[in-house]
Amino acid sequence: MLRSLVGSEMCIRDSSNVGVAAMLAILGAFSFKFGFMNVVFWYGVPWLGTHMWLVCITFLQHSHPEVPHYEDAEWDFVKGALSTVDRRYGGPLDAWMHHITNGHVVHHIFSHMAFYNAIEATPYVAKKLGRHYHYDDRNLFTQIREGMFHHQSSWKTDKIYQTVVAPSKKGANTKNSKK
Repeated sequence: MLRSLVGSEMCIRDSSNVGVAAMLAILGAFSFKFGFMNVVFWYGVPWLGTHMWLVCITFLQHSHPEVPHYEDAEWDFVKGALSTVDRRYGGPLDAWMHHITNGHVVHHIFSHMAFYNAIEATPYVAKKLGRHYHYDDRNLFTQIREGMFHHQSSWKTDKIYQTVVAPSKKGANTKNSKK
């Protein structure tokens, strides 16, 4: 059901539209002055690369065969916060990304915690969560390949991902491929 925008939402929408229009005007001016291909090379390609990386990392943090996916009726904040996985990509990459990848579960639980404290808190949270903590330290390319395979398979069948559905009269119904 669509609802109308109110006060602050209209302001946010309008501010966003002004920002997009201003950026398009700046890119147009730079294209006119320096040439379209220079703008594509110096702005477009890095922008696309950065956003592809961010989408890939976000996808991997929230997609894993051991992480349950909840129906709307069963989902709550804690279950959502724990439906993520810490992934280690190696020293330089983890540090470059401020440990958001290998401290991601802590980030979901304590979203206001400074990123440099998340990596210190991770071992304590992992110990406390026990089997509810998910971690993957395999090769990055293996993780991407498996993540895409499992994600595509999850749209076709419930046999890859756990899907937790609303409780029936007899109790909760959990489908799990490890049966």
